[in-house]
Amino acid sequence: MAIDRNLLAAGMAAAALSGGAATAATLGVDFLPGAVGINSGCCASSYTLGYAFEDLTATSVVGLGVWAQGGAGEVGLWDAGGNLLATANVPGVLVGTAPWYFTAISPVPLTPGDDYYVGAYTDGAYAYVVNPIVVAPQISYLHNAWAFGGLNFPGNISPTFAEHAFFGGNVELSSVPEPATWGVMVAGMAGAGAVMRRRRRAAAAA
Repeated sequence: MAIDRNLLAAGMAAAALSGGAATAATLGVDFLPGAVGINSGCCASSYTLGYAFEDLTATSVVGLGVWAQGGAGEVGLWDAGGNLLATANVPGVLVGTAPWYFTAISPVPLTPGDDYYVGAYTDGAYAYVVNPIVVAPQISYLHNAWAFGGLNFPGNISPTFAEHAFFGGNVELSSVPEPATWGVMVAGMAGAGAVMRRRRRAAAAA
């Protein structure tokens, strides 16, 4: 058990040295307030509005949110088959530069190469023709997504604004450790193992 405790301590020390990179979270999409080309106060309560994205890494969705001007309502996460994976009520905690209201959810693991949809059904405004947007490195932005009424799978695309999302919904993603972080963790655990092996050999020789 001593070996296990030392390895755990090494891992915790590595996470501390990494500045918490292993547990931090990032927004799927973010933008500056001035990037909003069109802010519509009309009819958000008639649609589920958001975007589609592809997962690039083995990340998880840990929060769902909506543009801060979106008002109160629900946000959903779906897979490409239209299966609802998670929902959250907004508003929640204010984060990001757009800014956004986010609510934490139980982590939903994503599969690299698979497509997912996020959308919000709220009683407030929504933004579109937003440029530029910043996309998290864990995902690839695909296209806008929407549906009529209620909180429904946003399987429709508006080709006129195919390069822009409807904000609308957003995701918060768990971060993966940076390569340097993994290096520190591996080195720390290897060092702890070497120390314990030397102690065992010394005890056996005594």
